[in-house]
Amino acid sequence: MAVQGADVLVVGAGAVGRSIAFALASAEPTLRVVLAGGSGGAAASQAAGAMLGALGEVTHHGARTRHGRLRPQLAVTAAARWPAWRKQVRARAGIDAPPEDGYGAGTFVVLNAVSSRLDDASFTEIARTAAAHGLGCQDTDPSDIPGYLPLDNDRALRAW
Repeated sequence: MAVQGADVLVVGAGAVGRSIAFALASAEPTLRVVLAGGSGGAAASQAAGAMLGALGEVTHHGARTRHGRLRPQLAVTAAARWPAWRKQVRARAGIDAPPEDGYGAGTFVVLNAVSSRLDDASFTEIARTAAAHGLGCQDTDPSDIPGYLPLDNDRALRAW
């Protein structure tokens, strides 16, 4: 289907693309904003969601570089702004806002049985980076992770 008469085309329909489209449409209500993207649907992949967390991309080697140290700092700053942004979006959605959206539910990081020494080092780096930024990160018994049913050879050895 061809889109005609759009003022702005936002490519990418995940959290970032939708946020850009929302901000543009909110700032200028007469602007015709078209959101495009997503294979087989209108949203980002489930894998992309993990990258939105403040610690989702922390690695042992990355933490040794300037960019690798700045990225979580930027992510923590962005995460601090999220509650106000979420409130604005939910207010605009009104009664159409879902009652539960998963915000604040947290996440788990697992170190599984097929991990390497580099994975071990990165797993430890996540906890170090969390502590450096005042974020909660605690040992969790993998059997306490809801819905976690790994194959025996892929079971978690540790979890945050």
